[in-house]
Amino acid sequence: MMIPENKLIEALRLKGISEDLIQSTLDEARQSRSPFFETLQKRHIVADEILGKMVADILGYPYINLSKIQIPNEVLEIVPENIALKQGVITFEVNEEKNIIKIATVNPLDLEMISDLEKKTGREAEVYYTTTSNIKNIIGKYNQELKHIFLNMLPEHIRFLKPDEKVSEAIINNISEEIPIVKIFDTILLHAYRHHASDIHIEATKQYTVIRYRIDGVLHKIVNLPKIIHEPLVTRCKILSSLRIDETRAAQDGRINLKLDNDSVSFRVSILPTHFGEKS
Repeated sequence: MMIPENKLIEALRLKGISEDLIQSTLDEARQSRSPFFETLQKRHIVADEILGKMVADILGYPYINLSKIQIPNEVLEIVPENIALKQGVITFEVNEEKNIIKIATVNPLDLEMISDLEKKTGREAEVYYTTTSNIKNIIGKYNQELKHIFLNMLPEHIRFLKPDEKVSEAIINNISEEIPIVKIFDTILLHAYRHHASDIHIEATKQYTVIRYRIDGVLHKIVNLPKIIHEPLVTRCKILSSLRIDETRAAQDGRINLKLDNDSVSFRVSILPTHFGEKS
């Protein structure tokens, strides 16, 4: 998105930025053949929020500082992490009464992107301008939020188990009652779908059960879960895939078909025996 250079210079003057500083930034932009706005961002001549408000005024959109608001997880995840980063857009609030979704973007003039979001959500978009650093800071919270979602499903005495800590027979025998395995497994699939993950890995290590998503070809570790829930998770996967739950020494392949966010989704499943437990 091109921001009018003359209007940006005028706004800088109104903020009391010296002519020498403006001119040196112009010279650097021309030498590097970069837009004036990008050079201004790189040099940090004005604070990020001040620059954001200046650009928002020039473009005629309200400015939003995402670090100052609480974004519900279900709203944040409307736009998958990879798309949020690539297109510079975050959904941060839904107004059910007015059927409006509020979006913050570095490019409020991208009408195609805004239209796509409106079609996806069935809501009218209320558009705000925000800065690239604001978007990146929020994106950094995606995986942290996911981690907390999974861990908060576990009872405290399970959540804080140390890797080498012995687990009582009572806990092992009552694991299906104490831990919501169905909910955890369904949540693993749901968030993978929402993040456009091409693969989900549920892998046993010596100390943990590790959940990983492959997004845009890159494998991301989402969370380490207590090893005690590994076998029940794999069993749940086998049940949904119509595989033998008593077979643990041979590879098995199957398929899970279910609805996620009102969409019919199919997952191809492979269960492989490993040294530390079955991998799915």
